Amino acid sequence: MRGLHLFLVLASLFLLFGCTDNGQQPSSPGEEGPTISVIGAETGNGTASTSQEEFTDAQWAQKALEEGNAYYCLKVSMEAQDACLLQLSNLSLQNCMMLGNYEVRKGCLWHHARALRDISVCDMLRGEELQACIIELSPPCTMEADENERGRCYAFLTNDSSHCKDDECFFDFATETMDAAACAGIQNTIKEAVCVGIIRGTNPCPGLAADSNKNLCYYMMALGKDSVNYCYSIDGLYESDIAYQCFLHFAVENQNKDLCNILELNNRWKCLSNYSLAMRDVSACQAIDSRAEVSSNLCFDGFARKFYQASACNYLPYASVVQTNCYAYVVLASPELEFWDCNNVEMKEWKDRCFMNLADQKNDATYCEYVEDASMGQLCVSNI
Repeated sequence: MRGLHLFLVLASLFLLFGCTDNGQQPSSPGEEGPTISVIGAETGNGTASTSQEEFTDAQWAQKALEEGNAYYCLKVSMEAQDACLLQLSNLSLQNCMMLGNYEVRKGCLWHHARALRDISVCDMLRGEELQACIIELSPPCTMEADENERGRCYAFLTNDSSHCKDDECFFDFATETMDAAACAGIQNTIKEAVCVGIIRGTNPCPGLAADSNKNLCYYMMALGKDSVNYCYSIDGLYESDIAYQCFLHFAVENQNKDLCNILELNNRWKCLSNYSLAMRDVSACQAIDSRAEVSSNLCFDGFARKFYQASACNYLPYASVVQTNCYAYVVLASPELEFWDCNNVEMKEWKDRCFMNLADQKNDATYCEYVEDASMGQLCVSNI
């Protein structure tokens, strides 16, 4: 029994660890198996080629350019992506929007907005660029908020006076295009007559019954023909408001303040005062008779305040309330004082104040040297 048991054990071991089916001995636990070689899909003739993962930024950029495919640019390093995309950004708006840096992107956005004539592309721009884009690409005349101005714009754009909404538009269109038919759109009968007269080379004014109509007609003819000669036909004394407006217009247009002297006194001083403001010419205020003190003072004070010119206050009565107020307004309110102007101020106190404020505005203590009062000069320096 013992021998039979031993035989069965040996037989079991033989079946468990015996020879394999092909007759080869199994490898020992410490031996390595055979080496397996795998040839990739991009290799040829058993030789491996460079994989796409090994492309450089420059190679990806070149591939993107050659194939016109911006998505290859997404494979380059982040810092090089915009440079890669930029060369393809004008090919499509989608490529443009892939650019990360706005300063780089805005150039191609402008390109596509103009190329597509699509105002919606403007929304991708910012600030002043956005506004400029909207204005440039908006349909003609739509940016005119005023209905009359929009009508005028369309009239001249399409060469069609039917777009006009007011007399001024019809008149200007007719006289500029020499189209008498457009005069018919004018509601004011005098202006319509003037319009036709200008185009046909006739003067309708003498035939008008009422003097007021004649005066208005001559004024319109003067403006329409751009000639001051018609102003002289307005009432004999040149004391009407129409005469004043006519001569002032040509005084400014011709830069000739002497045309104001044709008007009667009150209108003459008003004309000179408004000329001084229109032309920034203080000599027109000086041309007002000194005996017309109110008109003269108003002219100098108005000039000084409008142009922040403190030295113009010199012409006002010395040390008067009106002069003091004039100096105070200019010196204390001027956003930008000038050296020559402060230097020409006649009243010592306000001349010092002018230089003090100038030093403060310029943040330059050098101007404090021109302050004559010692204590004000020290204060001037300490404030810088």
